Amino acid sequence: LLLTKSDLCQDSAAKKEEAARNMPGLKSIVMSIKTGEGIEELKSMLELGKTYAFAGSSGVGKSSLINALAGEALLYSTPVREKDQKGRHTTVAREIIIVKPGWLLLDTPGMREMAPWDAEDGVNLSFADVEEIILKCRFSDCTHTSEKGCAVRDAIQEGALDEKRLQSYIKLIKEQEYLARKKNTAAAVLEKQKWKTIHKNIRKMTQDRERRRFED
Repeated sequence: LLLTKSDLCQDSAAKKEEAARNMPGLKSIVMSIKTGEGIEELKSMLELGKTYAFAGSSGVGKSSLINALAGEALLYSTPVREKDQKGRHTTVAREIIIVKPGWLLLDTPGMREMAPWDAEDGVNLSFADVEEIILKCRFSDCTHTSEKGCAVRDAIQEGALDEKRLQSYIKLIKEQEYLARKKNTAAAVLEKQKWKTIHKNIRKMTQDRERRRFED
């Protein structure tokens, strides 16, 4: 996780700690294109011959970061807005850049949202700590809100689990369930259309056969 534009943040260390609490096991790097903070640390993690995709909201500095890693202006970037010091939407298409050391860097347009489509394994891995605590709950259908014996609520009160992390987990699970229902509904519609077409073809074949018999 790249925490960019640290030169605009008064307490980047606190933000890094917050990221570590919310996403345990995921390495975070505080970075600034202006000061050079974090550039060398990121370079040390990149392996030759591998492709790295940079994804994030518009204006977070993805193109500028790639330019910094390359050591030259390979991609077009714009300065932040004077009004609110926020970045502007610059990249409009995916573009892969081959950087001299041998890295392949993929710049992508700013993303407004990312849906966890078919990402059940990813959610399980990312929130393994939450799921491990959930298994300790007294009831298998626990809502983790007010039930007595809820291991999740106990963990939050003891400071072993952050409330925001639990809410993120629940949100992703609900999104997965919604997408699953949506896919099942779409599959049911296709199945219905398929059999409707089959029955229509059968009726047509029957009508054609009867017409030929009549003509004979």
